[in-house]
Amino acid sequence: MLMLAPTPTWPLDQGNRRRIHALGQAIRASGAEVHLAHYPAEHDWRGAADARAHAAMAAQWDGYFVVPPTRPLHPPPAAGEDHAIDEW
Repeated sequence: MLMLAPTPTWPLDQGNRRRIHALGQAIRASGAEVHLAHYPAEHDWRGAADARAHAAMAAQWDGYFVVPPTRPLHPPPAAGEDHAIDEW
């Protein structure tokens, strides 16, 4: 199985990280291989990421891949004060 997540699974210091990790590990416990494709969207992952965190995530999953964003994340609204429904 391939899981795509915009948040890292290491360190497990936030609820969203814990939930993604717990779900993936539950699927692994059922006998499936789980590969994580990380699309880094969190602010602290937008520049140079911590090599130790990458190594820790690689150890958590059967396969670990980073998919670098190809466009700016969380830009301001294109028009007006609010984002349009399909803008993100």
